Amino acid sequence: MLERIQNYIILKTNNHDLAYYITCGVYLFLTFGGLFIIGYICGLTWQILLMTVLISVLRNYTMGFHCHTNIKCFIVSSVILIIFGIISINISVWAVFLLSIYCSFDIYKKAPVELNTDYKDKNADWHFTRAVIVILIYLIISIIAYYIQMYELCKCILLSIVMVDLLLFKNEKLYI
Repeated sequence: MLERIQNYIILKTNNHDLAYYITCGVYLFLTFGGLFIIGYICGLTWQILLMTVLISVLRNYTMGFHCHTNIKCFIVSSVILIIFGIISINISVWAVFLLSIYCSFDIYKKAPVELNTDYKDKNADWHFTRAVIVILIYLIISIIAYYIQMYELCKCILLSIVMVDLLLFKNEKLYI
């Protein structure tokens, strides 16, 4: 569907950049809108949206697993985010904190998994440095959230680190 939209815009305007930006906008709208609806149905709206944004930011620098189609990505992301949203409500803050510290070290050892063509002028050190900075920012914000007694916010931030670590393996044809 997205390819049809992009081809239609290119045909009408002959502007590849405009077609790309509109297609990306439609994709983001459909993805975040769908996740919002799923979060609303499950009663986890803000948790799912927050973790989606945090995971997206960190994955820009760590890279990792990607599904082969947008539909598969949406389904896998939805299921994982629902599970992590439920976990964020039912698990102890300290258990999530310890798990996220372990996952932070794991990301430190593994990231970035592979660089894609979007970052052809950047090297692995550039990604690595930014991944470490983003993780540190997440940890600092989660500690602040904990001390102002916003425990679910703290857990959602920490669980986004855990989810990025779980998806940090090279995408091979063996996977989805």
